[in-house]
Amino acid sequence: MNQETILIIDDEKEIRDLVGIYLANEGYSVLKAADGIEGLSYLENEDVHLVILDLMMPRMDGIQACMKIRESRNVPIIMLSAKTQDMDKIFGLTTGADDYVTKPFQPLELVARVKSQLRRYLRLNQTDLAQNTKINQEMDVICIDGLVMNITTHDVTVEGREVKLTPREFSILELLGRNPRVVFSTEKIYELVWNEPFYDSENTVMVHIRNLREKLEKNPRSPQYIKTVWGSGIKLKFKSWTLSSLSLGKYIQKLLQHVQKSIRIQLVLTFSCCLLLASLIGFVSSTEFVTKERKLDFTSGQVTIDENARGLVRQFNQMNQDINGLVKELGMEDPIFRQKFLDRPLPLSKGNGEWLSIPSEGKSVYHLTKNELIQYVIDVPKQKNNLKVLVTDLDGKVLYHSAGSKDTQVNLHHIIENATMIHIAQQHDEHPILSSFYPISLSGPKAFLIVSGSPKPTVIYVNEPGITPYVLAVITFILCFYYITKRKMKEIEGIASGLMEIAKGNLKHRIQEKSNDELGSLASNINYMAQELDQMMERQRETEKLKDELITNVSHDLRTPLTSIMGYMRLVKDHQYQSQTQLDEYVDIAYGKSEQLKTLVEALFDFTRLNHKGIQLKMEQVCLNQMLDQLMEELVPAAQGNNVTFCKDFPAERIMIKVSPNHMVRVFENILMNAIKYSLHPGTIRVKLKKSEGAARIIVSNATSEPLSKEAVKRLFERFYRVDSSRSSSKGGTGLGLAITKSIIELHHGSIDVEYDEPEITFVITLPLGSGTQKEGNKELSRFLFPHDRVQ
Repeated sequence: MNQETILIIDDEKEIRDLVGIYLANEGYSVLKAADGIEGLSYLENEDVHLVILDLMMPRMDGIQACMKIRESRNVPIIMLSAKTQDMDKIFGLTTGADDYVTKPFQPLELVARVKSQLRRYLRLNQTDLAQNTKINQEMDVICIDGLVMNITTHDVTVEGREVKLTPREFSILELLGRNPRVVFSTEKIYELVWNEPFYDSENTVMVHIRNLREKLEKNPRSPQYIKTVWGSGIKLKFKSWTLSSLSLGKYIQKLLQHVQKSIRIQLVLTFSCCLLLASLIGFVSSTEFVTKERKLDFTSGQVTIDENARGLVRQFNQMNQDINGLVKELGMEDPIFRQKFLDRPLPLSKGNGEWLSIPSEGKSVYHLTKNELIQYVIDVPKQKNNLKVLVTDLDGKVLYHSAGSKDTQVNLHHIIENATMIHIAQQHDEHPILSSFYPISLSGPKAFLIVSGSPKPTVIYVNEPGITPYVLAVITFILCFYYITKRKMKEIEGIASGLMEIAKGNLKHRIQEKSNDELGSLASNINYMAQELDQMMERQRETEKLKDELITNVSHDLRTPLTSIMGYMRLVKDHQYQSQTQLDEYVDIAYGKSEQLKTLVEALFDFTRLNHKGIQLKMEQVCLNQMLDQLMEELVPAAQGNNVTFCKDFPAERIMIKVSPNHMVRVFENILMNAIKYSLHPGTIRVKLKKSEGAARIIVSNATSEPLSKEAVKRLFERFYRVDSSRSSSKGGTGLGLAITKSIIELHHGSIDVEYDEPEITFVITLPLGSGTQKEGNKELSRFLFPHDRVQ
């Protein structure tokens, strides 16, 4: 016997019991829940191995319950639903279901699917879990461009955005992430992830791949990560792939995200890279494209002039401090000086000059004036190096000059500027006049010493790069900038062409969002604008979709009782009952469901009849007080069965009105039966009738058993709308009752309004005491029920 526990979550008691009988016959332990909330409580307290989950249920539907289960449990989920569209199946599998069964279904087929899912879950997943545990010890985080997978916690983020995956989807993504360069066929993926031999399961794998793309990719039609290799299989497309247990990658990823999101930063980086590359090209090429030019360097000659000037400065300083020592030094170094001034006879008249008598060796004496000493000192450089020496005052007036010079006034600013230059002539025949400029003191007054002359040149050869490296650098910058920005320019052109396509009226066209920066944001906003415009036009066709909604809702209401009838009749046919009482119970359930099915089919036929023929009204004068009294009396048993009572407030005056009795009875019956079904138990239904301003007003109010949202109150009179989104048969109805009620009242030129102040709901019906024509009323009713069909 099997020991596995299976949880059945379905709001239809007959479906729960039917599936439970078949599973119990197979030896499974069965738990039953009427809605998602009750089912979740079982999962918290019981060891459940598989869940059979209905899609449309009250309080918490199957989609919400499935997502809650997947947050903490990995048990197989088989989803039951009357919705047969492919998108409904894909949506169910996307939220975490492992299988999808449509109503009506064969119970034996459902049992076979249960066994298959349990076999995978209980046996094969144990090996998969052990392998994953071993691998998790080796690798902690997988980073693929902006996609980050934490193998330990099963957390997945895409460019910082958290993505929730089902365990099966994560296993597929992990397989591709660990082998980023490997192309996996659908057969291989199935065998490695599901861990069982492949058998016609390609669609199962592709559904999960499609779900992964919907969750991970910005544009699933142009995937960035999961790529199809046509004819081979699936692989992970990537630019960079790392495995890491550290958070360093996160900081780098954030930095890259900032760069990707700002076109300003991208332009700055582009300009910097182009400038760096151009500079590098210019530097490298400068060593190849060089020419040697012959030049004259006068640096050494300028040094010679400057050395002579400093020598004169030293002598002038010594003249001020130790003039005797200077004279003796000149006499010892220069024979001409000794011959000219040693033992020189003194003239009879010494004149105005200051004579100096400086003893030498023995009894010899040097006789000379100070001016003669200064003149001799400045004449020496002229004689040795052909230099011109000037001594000027602070205004540039020449006080002393070397032999051959006739200058009386000089421009000190020009001389100072010339003294600070280092000359390298470009032509071999250029010989500049260079100067050295020093301040000196002549026994009190300040003066300037100027030594000038033409220096001796030295021939040198200089490497000149020419203009070629600069031209190459500019060309490199232009080409590099062009090719780097080429992609952005194409993106701008794509946005422009896409905008033109949208302007032509193709609102389905979408501009490809190629980046995350401002251009990507612009493309996204344009796409959003086109989408909003498209939706505005689609709203004009929304009423056409009501027919599809009718098919879906009525299909659910037909398939659910049909499933019960087929299931219980199969039990009777296979003699799977233990006693006559149980047999009668099965037959009663099947008969009750067939009656319900009959009612739904008749309602559908009535709807078709109303569509094509309208309603023939027979107007009669009736007493509204009496009509309501009779109807409430007939509904007393139904009210007592639901533990509610009527409380009426009618005037003594008889209110006469001309209406179609049968249709008006249907109006009041719909309102009162809704009050009985949805009233708080125990409770009171208050019915008030009054006459005011040429009209009769019927007010029906009661406390509701469940709170209503504003949207639900607003949609109460819509065709095929039911507050009970699960469309459970326990409360019946097809969603047409209040819609037809409103149409009949408007047919009589009346109105119906609803007010809700939790928990009190109030319906107010207003009927004019006069009446309109039947023909106009029929047209109005037909227009309400079928706004796109022309009423003749």
